[in-house]
Amino acid sequence: MDLEYVINQTPEICLEAVKKNGRALKYVKEQTPFCEAKICLEAVKQNGYALKFVKEQTPEICLEAVKRNGYALQFVKEQTPE
Repeated sequence: MDLEYVINQTPEICLEAVKKNGRALKYVKEQTPFCEAKICLEAVKQNGYALKFVKEQTPEICLEAVKRNGYALQFVKEQTPE
């Protein structure tokens, strides 16, 4: 799905897009608390590099991204021992 061309993005459409390609998170127009809880987490599960496009990083999202791809560590804004 080419999320960048979807005019009326819904959370459901965005979720399906990032499940197929985590880097589609780049084209999510509004990252809301729902996004952080579900869409952003699904994006980094699919592709750790999607962390680059997460606006409000949480420890859970960062940890999941790094588990999937160690190189995602470069995108963690506030690194912790975990």
